[in-house]
Amino acid sequence: MSIEELYPGKGENGNARPSIDIVAVHGLNPWNSSDHATATWEDPESRHLWLRDSLPLSQPNARILLYAYESSPAFGTDKERFVHQANSLLECLRLKRRGEPERPLIMMGHSLGGILIKQALVNAQNNPKYKSIKDATFAVVFFGTPHAGPSDDLKVKFAKSCVSVAQSMPWRVSNDIMEGLKRGSLFSDVLHENWRHQLEQYRFLSFYEGIGSIVPRESAVLHLGGDRENQVRLNADHSSMCRFNPSVKADMNNYFFVEENIADLCEQRPADTREVRNLLDKLVSIGSNPRQEKISDRHADSFQWIWDFSVDGPGFVDWLKSDMPIYWITGLPGSGKSTLMKYMYAESLKHLSSPTGQIKPAVMGYFFHELGESREQTFRSFLASFLSQIITSFEGLASLVLQLLRKPTNRQPGSLTSEDFEDNFALEEQHLQQALLAIAKHPTVSGNIIFFLDGLDECSGENRSQVQFLTKLVESSRNTKLAVRLCLASRSLPEIEPALESYPRCRIHEWTAEDISEYVITKLTGPWNLLEDYHLDRNLQEYDIRQSIIKKAGGVFLWVQIVVDNLIIGLEEGDTREELMERLESLPSDLEKLYARIVQQIPSKFIHDTINYINIVQSDYTPIDQDLLDDVCPDRYGSFTLLEFALATRDPKESLSQLMHHTEDAHCKFQAYCELVERRIKSRCRGLLYVRESQRKVRCSGLLYVQESQRKGRSDDPETRGYTSRTTRTGSWQFSGPLSRSMKNTVEFLHLTVQKYITSQGFMASIQAKTEHALTRPVSVGLMAAALTILKMLPPDQLFRTMKASEESRSQLCCFVRHRFKIQIGRNRFPNLAYGLLMEYFKLCRLAERNTGVSQSPFLKELDRICTLACKDWHSKLYEFCWNSNTNWHTSTRFSFTADLFSISIFMGLNMYVKEELESSRYKLLGQDGCLLLQFVSYIRRRIPNAPEALALLLTHGAQPNQEYDGISSWQYALDLELVHKGPRMSVAEYLMLATMLDFGADPNQRLSDGVSPLLKILQRIIFLRTARYLIFEGWEQCTEMKLVRSFIKNGIYVKPDMREILSEVKTCPELKAYLEKEFKQLEAAKPRKSVAIRKRTGEDLDLDSKQQKRRGKGT
Repeated sequence: MSIEELYPGKGENGNARPSIDIVAVHGLNPWNSSDHATATWEDPESRHLWLRDSLPLSQPNARILLYAYESSPAFGTDKERFVHQANSLLECLRLKRRGEPERPLIMMGHSLGGILIKQALVNAQNNPKYKSIKDATFAVVFFGTPHAGPSDDLKVKFAKSCVSVAQSMPWRVSNDIMEGLKRGSLFSDVLHENWRHQLEQYRFLSFYEGIGSIVPRESAVLHLGGDRENQVRLNADHSSMCRFNPSVKADMNNYFFVEENIADLCEQRPADTREVRNLLDKLVSIGSNPRQEKISDRHADSFQWIWDFSVDGPGFVDWLKSDMPIYWITGLPGSGKSTLMKYMYAESLKHLSSPTGQIKPAVMGYFFHELGESREQTFRSFLASFLSQIITSFEGLASLVLQLLRKPTNRQPGSLTSEDFEDNFALEEQHLQQALLAIAKHPTVSGNIIFFLDGLDECSGENRSQVQFLTKLVESSRNTKLAVRLCLASRSLPEIEPALESYPRCRIHEWTAEDISEYVITKLTGPWNLLEDYHLDRNLQEYDIRQSIIKKAGGVFLWVQIVVDNLIIGLEEGDTREELMERLESLPSDLEKLYARIVQQIPSKFIHDTINYINIVQSDYTPIDQDLLDDVCPDRYGSFTLLEFALATRDPKESLSQLMHHTEDAHCKFQAYCELVERRIKSRCRGLLYVRESQRKVRCSGLLYVQESQRKGRSDDPETRGYTSRTTRTGSWQFSGPLSRSMKNTVEFLHLTVQKYITSQGFMASIQAKTEHALTRPVSVGLMAAALTILKMLPPDQLFRTMKASEESRSQLCCFVRHRFKIQIGRNRFPNLAYGLLMEYFKLCRLAERNTGVSQSPFLKELDRICTLACKDWHSKLYEFCWNSNTNWHTSTRFSFTADLFSISIFMGLNMYVKEELESSRYKLLGQDGCLLLQFVSYIRRRIPNAPEALALLLTHGAQPNQEYDGISSWQYALDLELVHKGPRMSVAEYLMLATMLDFGADPNQRLSDGVSPLLKILQRIIFLRTARYLIFEGWEQCTEMKLVRSFIKNGIYVKPDMREILSEVKTCPELKAYLEKEFKQLEAAKPRKSVAIRKRTGEDLDLDSKQQKRRGKGT
């Protein structure tokens, strides 16, 4: 038994990945000839093996396999031997396909080899070991295979056909085989029952002989419908029907039918599983939608009216049962549209009765969120989410989606990998729209989709064109097999209403009076007992307040929620009934006016806390700089957790405490502080902010602490007390951590309208009316201090230790850090907890420097102390990690300076701290260290913020641009990076880098490593940009390259040796040529000093006067 690879399937260029496997199985081989497997498919005269010589020309991405086995034992009287032979075929395939077991597979059998394939697929059904082979097999090709028919008469013919096959052999078949074939029970008993259950799982191609009757047509086909089986007659006898001579016309006519039908099967193959997985992962990533989880659940039995199917009801149930394409839910801001949509999305199927046997529709949904992640605000994200939900809901649709999104390319589908996936697939908004429209109109796609789309008015972009696309999508599917219907919620905006006014509509604020009444009763039942006269006409008092709230709310649930919270505060503060009614009457019904009134009611002693709290939450919706080491730094996502928020409200100096906080007692104290802050949010913000209870389950078992008596080598050192040592067994000490709730719950604005009010002029006017000056600190300082405290809360031995996925689940706090900063433990991203948290910390520290204008030295030095406690050489490890993680940096390039907090600060763009350290004279930059740092900043100039400023700091404090290290000066290194190794355009920062070095004495006559003048190189680039029309808007006079030319001229470049070549280069631009000629004449008149390199070549005096020596340093 063996399986031979006839063709590897690597495409026309030989570098592709096979997209499909085809395995050929021969039939009866009584003499066990060693070449019978090949001889079955090879023409004996021409020696043409079409599986190897012809089929790869039409299917270059199909790997073709040939299976050989001893058929005498297999087709003997012992049925067990036949079953074992089928298992042998499966085992050979399993081992051969071990690298990609999910690759689509076509099995092809001649004569009784087809029976062996059927038995193998039956065996695979019952053996999990071979399930991947069965699942991957999507088509079976039979050449003259005798099948048992559906009637008893055909069963008899089946046995006779098997005997005829054996008798047709040119040699005598053994009695053992003949006896087994005559009985018919060798195959029919097993296959007739088990095989028929698999018929609907494959496509079949059945070739039957047109010459002779060894296996007649009625036995050679499966008698299935045309959509499952294609029956083809070949003008050949039983033995030659699968062998073709290229020089014989009749054979080539037969081969035409074989090749084209196999090509049809290959085109119908299931989508490549790896491509589908890549596509689905990418669509899910683009369409990420955590908004649904954040929407508050409905209160008690609210919104039951939506299921009212009477004539006077909202009409949603009637719409569900109809074929109307759109149902529109609209209402005032804060009326509860999102909460209602979440409820309908979860409950619709329960209220949709389908006829018996009819498949229920697929329910899908997406919720836009203007306050959420940026991707939740884009129409592209919705389209990607829609497509991903369609792929997972409709079996077999992945192939169509791949086909629709694949860019035109000469590469075969099988050659695509995850690395170049995005380059080969069109995933922009217009492409996703086209794919959805094509799916809705596709004739083979059938089903029913009900899609719940919430918050279209919160989607960025042009709402008018977006709603036009949606109506086009649902209307175009009305007369197709795939019906797409849309339940849409939004405000009634002028851009949206015209396109939706003809569809059924529900104005939610007209239906919520009873819901509001029940909400008020429930919320005020307990606090009402605080009234001193609550026993006097209590029902009447409750009714009066309830009716007043309902009347003023106008159906806006958000208004009710804020007002009830304020009434509860009044009850807690001892208000009487009359004072409550006065408080209620003073609150305006307009939301924005209500917010202003709430701010006015906040006591002056709390206003500073209010501003700080709001600024912290507001900062979560204002992205922190994304330019710092984007390939390395993590991206926070989601709102601030209660733990982060509470730590950010503390005095930042408290984070500078020498004590660590990784013990259970410390965590309990922090949890108590979080609960205090939660109470303060209610009293300071009066409902504008709230703590949202998260429904997300924590993926870990709890914080881990070790009892003092159980730790080996008990230590009294407060720095290392209370965390698990590396030798301690951690599996037995798991219990729920005190910070569990604070790490899950988040602090958020009550509603989108609150956030918009906060950014309005009305809010600033309210604040100014409360206080003349707000004693607030920059949010970045508080967040930086919070990150430092979290770092102290982690056990030091876990900070820099490489963690496995199984280990990180043992610590809830570690899991929290990993989740918040997207740290992929044990993968390519961050190998440990510290790196992700440190990157976020440095980003916040840089932002704090910008906001305060002072160095954050105390916080950086405290960070250095903590990290050194955990790992003495953490600077070097972090530097290596950042360097290796950036794919744009050459791994062969290294800078061998000593990594410390100073160099890391340069790396992270902390220029205020760098300046402070340089002014303290702790760092001397006159030697090689200065040269290395200049080269380092030049190399990472595009990856750190304010690189020109960092360079100027180094130059101001003694670094010399002409100082050489390892045979090259910092100035030449910077020139080569910009003018030799970089693309055509120069950024402003890159121009400022070179201009700054010139201003600090860099030699303007320094040649590039290829011997060319830098001025000539720059002018060549200007001419190229002008010719390529890059400068169509700014002109050559204003481009950064021309500004650099002026810097060279200003600093006295010596142009005489290159003047002719330079002027020849710019002759196509007369204006530029005239400008240069004028400047060159002025340079000649000024007689600038030549560079050291030029004077060495000409033998001139190398003495420099003291002023020139001071200006140019030591030269090159």
